[in-house]
Amino acid sequence: MNQEISFSFQVILIKLIKSLKEILVKMRDILPGTVLHKLNFKGEKQEFLTTFCLSRFHTDRHFIEAREFLNNEEKNYYYSLRHERRIQSYLLGRYVAKVAGSFLANDSNLSNVMIERGVFTQPVVNHPQIRMNISISHCNQIGVAVACSEGFVMGLDIELITSSINSVLKSHLTNGEKNLLQKWSYRLDALPTLLWTCKESLSKALRTGLTSPFQIFEVDSLKVCGSSMILAEYKNFPQYRTISVLVDPYVLSFTYPKITEPPFEQIEEMMLDMKTTIQNKEPMT
Repeated sequence: MNQEISFSFQVILIKLIKSLKEILVKMRDILPGTVLHKLNFKGEKQEFLTTFCLSRFHTDRHFIEAREFLNNEEKNYYYSLRHERRIQSYLLGRYVAKVAGSFLANDSNLSNVMIERGVFTQPVVNHPQIRMNISISHCNQIGVAVACSEGFVMGLDIELITSSINSVLKSHLTNGEKNLLQKWSYRLDALPTLLWTCKESLSKALRTGLTSPFQIFEVDSLKVCGSSMILAEYKNFPQYRTISVLVDPYVLSFTYPKITEPPFEQIEEMMLDMKTTIQNKEPMT
């Protein structure tokens, strides 16, 4: 009897994996330059599946095609936008959120994932089959999103690393963070931007955005992990931890509950795909 149950479970698992792969292939065919990965965070009694999406909109075609995935309410908001930069960031953000959410829900119809705006402008997701949380960020041509079940929480942020931005961000550091800078030797060129993304991603996990005093998000410690990952912890929020990955010229940070174990090997694989997409100089058509 146990063998029959085990065999049936294996059959179901194989079918599910095949279905997810088919959805992944279909999504990659829709818009080239899209990276999609699943990340399994391990809790004490269960695993929490999250899905990460990055997309690089290199041509106008990407924005035109992304518009087709909007549902009616999203299209109404889209047509109310007037500034080109806001229009493009809206399409880019909605696309990566819909891809991540659809992959989590095992649903190939991106229009089924509806993204609304909460009271703090945080994304609020509606889907007919699953309740989920989504965090979105974008910078220039790059959009990223992470989706997770409602029982889990994550926040993420991506920023471009430049000397001019670093000089501005240094003025927002606390005394404790300035001490970290003095003791730190790894990628000093990226550290101010990295600290900023840590705080942004934490504020998104908390669903407050940067509406609170900036000092409350103070980073308390940093630690290098793996090839180019950095772990950050916080003075006032010890229940959270942030992983930052450096994929030049960008830094990506995502915050998660400290009581869970992140999938470092999956993140390493994700970083390789991100690097290929971000650093590809050729137009993706």
